[in-house]
Amino acid sequence: MFAGMTLWLLLRSETETEIVAAPAAPSPSEDLIPRASVADATAPAATARVSPALDGFNLSLLLQYESTNALELSRVREYYEALIMGLRGVPGLQLVEDHTVQQVGGPAEFRLTVTSLDAPNAHQSGGPPSEWVAKVSVEVLSGEAAGTVYALGMIGDAWKGRSAADMYTRAPLSGQCASRALMPCTPVDIAERHVMALRKHVFPRDGSLERELEAKFLDTAQPEPERQRLRNDLKSMKMVLSDAMVRESLARLALPLDKSNAYSASERNDLLIILAGQRHKAMVQPLIDLALHDSDVSSRIEAVKLLATDFPESSAVRVALEKLALDPSDAQLQNTAAAMLNRMSAN
Repeated sequence: MFAGMTLWLLLRSETETEIVAAPAAPSPSEDLIPRASVADATAPAATARVSPALDGFNLSLLLQYESTNALELSRVREYYEALIMGLRGVPGLQLVEDHTVQQVGGPAEFRLTVTSLDAPNAHQSGGPPSEWVAKVSVEVLSGEAAGTVYALGMIGDAWKGRSAADMYTRAPLSGQCASRALMPCTPVDIAERHVMALRKHVFPRDGSLERELEAKFLDTAQPEPERQRLRNDLKSMKMVLSDAMVRESLARLALPLDKSNAYSASERNDLLIILAGQRHKAMVQPLIDLALHDSDVSSRIEAVKLLATDFPESSAVRVALEKLALDPSDAQLQNTAAAMLNRMSAN
């Protein structure tokens, strides 16, 4: 209890920002955990009020984190504030105070909770903690999916069901993550990925996320780490690519692999995954060229699979795969082409 109050006082010491609240319902008397409200943990009062959006949706935030470690509390608070600031930028989203969700049929469609873990799960080794650990989850409160709970992961993913049970948010109290290149490390970076996870997998879509991702994808000046993260987002979404995105993907596929890693086999394979299921006729010939002539066998194999899966009725695809199935220069490529032809014939 003292630890929970410590965090509440920490958050209370900051200036408050305004949060739109529906008519309040009394808090349940059995709720014994001191809670820091959204207003207790956000930016200074100069921040503009969240404006209601037409055809939008409401989200309540609940902070239930206990710790006696001041640095740990500071990191959680930094994450929580960054999370709120990121959520404020989501089109159509309005933040509401948590007490509103206690009403039957209350206005919040989603409730996001940040909680501390019990000691055995939080820190496996003895001594002072070297990292902060939290459980960040969001519950769907209305509609057909009401009662569904997602746990947010570290790289922009959201898990539900059994997969959510062991999904924690964790990062070092100081210094850098050992796998910094693979996942976010700072509280601010983690909050940014969590907002993205919510927009991709939990919140209703209005097309704004797709437009943002398209603009980033078409911006060829972005550095590789940003491009990699963007490709990961696109791979995890069922997004219909615009014609411009398809053309840009095909243009990149036509580039020779660069040993300086400016354009790698990994990026090429990501692009093939992103193009899967799009079924644009303009894709057929570039993919055939890749399958027949590229120097990277793994890319050729993926192109063969994509052609057979998405364009099984194309005579040009069949001719290309028949040619590869007769080519003994690479056994794996030859066998893949033969297997894809058999599958096409069976269907």
